[in-house]
Amino acid sequence: MGGIYTHDVVVHDRHFVDPNDAKVHTQNAENMWSCVKRKIRQQYGTSWDLFPTYMYEIVFHSCLQNKEVFTELVVCIIDSYPV
Repeated sequence: MGGIYTHDVVVHDRHFVDPNDAKVHTQNAENMWSCVKRKIRQQYGTSWDLFPTYMYEIVFHSCLQNKEVFTELVVCIIDSYPV
């Protein structure tokens, strides 16, 4: 799933939202981490070996809005298991 994200910085000492771009904020990252912690609690913990797969699952579910689910699943499988 590489190449679909951009990285911007918001300095919380000054702002919680970038004054030049309202789409740049930390809410998405904080929400994602909250989802990860919830998933791990539901699993009663995890191993570091499985942690990346949980992250893929959470990102996959968060990206499903207005997309063809099967196509997105195939793309994720191709990215995760290159031939």
